[in-house]
Amino acid sequence: MEDKKVQVVIELDKECVLSTLFLMGEKLSDEMWQKLVAESVVINDSDMGDQTRDMKIAFSCLALAKVMGAKDE
Repeated sequence: MEDKKVQVVIELDKECVLSTLFLMGEKLSDEMWQKLVAESVVINDSDMGDQTRDMKIAFSCLALAKVMGAKDE
């Protein structure tokens, strides 16, 4: 098999980020928002901790559903 990997891209709008921070009891500063939107945020396995396997399965399912659903259209 090839060594290529599937890239899954998700966009989060400011409202989503604000809601997440609200649940965390934090506020979004202008500086933090500028850092978030300045360039792509890459999340590695080590960033997901104990959730790595579950997150990879979830993203794989979403990617497969998207590709398989495109065939039905």
